[in-house]
Amino acid sequence: MNKDLSLRLTFNEFAYLYDKARPACPEALIEEIIKETKLNTDSKLLEIGPGTGQATIQLAKRGFKITAVEIGNNLAEILRAKLKNFPDANVITGAFEETVLPSGYFDLVYAATSFHWLKPESKFVKPHQILKPNGYLAIIKGQQILEGEKDEFFDATQSIYTKYWKSDPENPFRLKKLDDVEPAELDTNLFELTYFKCFPVTISYSADEFCDLLFTDSEKIALPREKRIKFVNEIWRLIYNKFDNKIKRSYANSLTIARK
Repeated sequence: MNKDLSLRLTFNEFAYLYDKARPACPEALIEEIIKETKLNTDSKLLEIGPGTGQATIQLAKRGFKITAVEIGNNLAEILRAKLKNFPDANVITGAFEETVLPSGYFDLVYAATSFHWLKPESKFVKPHQILKPNGYLAIIKGQQILEGEKDEFFDATQSIYTKYWKSDPENPFRLKKLDDVEPAELDTNLFELTYFKCFPVTISYSADEFCDLLFTDSEKIALPREKRIKFVNEIWRLIYNKFDNKIKRSYANSLTIARK
């Protein structure tokens, strides 16, 4: 198994926590997808890597015909259970790159925080192939952002992170500000950018809640078990002791839409 595929499958190991800790897509973002891609009840949607349905459920509730392709069997089973009352939504277990799908069939192909996992040779070619003429590709990305000039919790965690991951002292990781978030990269030979917007949200976490979230991050899951537990315990103690068991994290949910 190659490294990329191995990391893609890490979420499956913690499927229950993934479902518990990962927030749903903002409703305003979902409404923008519907409006900007001109969806109607006859539209056919393909979702890449739905996880446990953080975007899927909201679109299924609106009556759209959805085919969701999920590589993790545990994640897929949780999503199937959620979709049992939505007969127009179905889940295929498998890698998107290897799943046989009809050409020129879908009105919208979308991915919520999963598009970066696709193999480069399939990333744009396959969505282009399965979309109808003038069909749309929507890429949803989530990332932490910096509000104001300083993030005390982020700064406090850096000494912990450097114990478990190599860092480049000359190029340290920094949180972006909202205005610095850019559209997802596109293959402009196949797609034309038609829309970009960020939907910021701030979420409060207890130490338990934030550590549950950490267990849904592939980088953290990929640590050897003993190191992973030590890392998470250090973060837990930091939140509980230094931040009185409550932190706030700011995120930019960015939406990039491109037309075939």
